[in-house]
Amino acid sequence: VLGGIKRIEIEVNENIIRELLKIFPYAKVDTSTTNSIELLPKSFKDTVLKIIIEERDEPFKALIKAIQIFKDNSST
Repeated sequence: VLGGIKRIEIEVNENIIRELLKIFPYAKVDTSTTNSIELLPKSFKDTVLKIIIEERDEPFKALIKAIQIFKDNSST
């Protein structure tokens, strides 16, 4: 996840990848070279970073919280 010039590596599993692709269907998963998820919106990455900084959560927990926030926002 990139937040400005910060790069945060977060280990994810297939379930997390599926959830991200449901919310952001245009995102791309690159497992062959960079092993990254690309084209996530800046607002999502900023949310993850904000949770890490403000709530002092581990990156994986922050990612889960951000996914839930965006799922809740997309269903309303």
